[in-house]
Amino acid sequence: MESGDERQVEKELQQSLIAPCCFRQTLDAHISPMAEELRQEIHQRLSAGQSADAIRQDLTARFGPEVLARPPSGSFGGGLMAFGALLAVAPVAFIIRRRQQRRAPTEAPLDRREPEDTRLADRLEEELDALP
Repeated sequence: MESGDERQVEKELQQSLIAPCCFRQTLDAHISPMAEELRQEIHQRLSAGQSADAIRQDLTARFGPEVLARPPSGSFGGGLMAFGALLAVAPVAFIIRRRQQRRAPTEAPLDRREPEDTRLADRLEEELDALP
């Protein structure tokens, strides 16, 4: 007789694996001869004392990583999700930054004119007066 913990481990393992006959549903929900065979195999192997991780690794080796309902954390899917999150956050950050720039106090424009030299103005007046 199996304990509740063993049954829970078996259920979680079946939920973590996709039926390799069509790769559409997890083993616990899929109805097909192959899915039934794999459920029986998992039950027998767990009853024989094999760990869920060992069974998962063996099935992954046999059917490929597509059999995993959740890809490993270091997979391409994780990077793709991070990139998607970045794409979602970037426009918001851009809008916030633009609004902050608009609200920033503007500085008075610098007066780039040189101080007026009265000697030059006087000289110009004298030369203009001397013209015929």
